[in-house]
Amino acid sequence: MRSRANCKQPVATCRRLRMDFALLVMVGFLLPGMGSDAGASPSVLEAEVLEGSGSLDVVGTRAGTVRYALIHHAREQDRAAFAQWLRSHESAGVTFSTKDGQPHQGVLSRLKHCFGRGLLIYADPIDLRDKDVLQVQLPVKDK
Repeated sequence: MRSRANCKQPVATCRRLRMDFALLVMVGFLLPGMGSDAGASPSVLEAEVLEGSGSLDVVGTRAGTVRYALIHHAREQDRAAFAQWLRSHESAGVTFSTKDGQPHQGVLSRLKHCFGRGLLIYADPIDLRDKDVLQVQLPVKDK
């Protein structure tokens, strides 16, 4: 059984919100071309995949095939920094890499009802599986 310690909503509601939000983000960010925070320098954190998807065909759009992963901090010491980044960036372009070190582009969005978790949407043909650890470059707004 899944732990809902960080999510005040029923698991089914979080899943529905994730899918609705994924579609919104795909249309808003992936179609124009992977947005990013201008003038930002990255902060690198490790994130663990809680759930990954296979390829999803977005019919009738230029987006083609996309994938998503639900992620959270991989190390306890990064918990506060990851949560703060999610709160201060509703959605942002990020670069992430898997254990092979290859960089990939995606959009990381905050899930308001699932605290400390982010929805990573990407187009590269890689399958992220539960428990995979990613190196995520989070853009930090320059002051």
